[in-house]
Amino acid sequence: MDEILKKDMIDAGINVDETMNRFMNNEALLMKFLKKFADDDNMNALGTIIASKNYQEVLPVAHTLKGVCGNLGFTNLYDIFSNMCQECRKERFDDMDRLFAEAKKEYPKIIAVIQKL
Repeated sequence: MDEILKKDMIDAGINVDETMNRFMNNEALLMKFLKKFADDDNMNALGTIIASKNYQEVLPVAHTLKGVCGNLGFTNLYDIFSNMCQECRKERFDDMDRLFAEAKKEYPKIIAVIQKL
């Protein structure tokens, strides 16, 4: 992997070494899944759900995003979606807007790196 790209990935909150291990050092496979993430619509769906205050619908989408972010090593996004899932399970929805705002700050960093691939 190009060192500049690796640095950009790390700066965007991607745990590159751990993720490469998870993908058995198959860079092409990782790149394939990174590009699939960029095409995924779950972030937009989550934004729509939160904007409409349908908080009961947040958990399945946040859980999906948490899993994908965990597998791809998106540490910051994983933490945010994990917190979102925990709050939903406790039926505490007061922080959903704040948590989604945090995710919206981190998400473009990941997408910007993926677009460089």
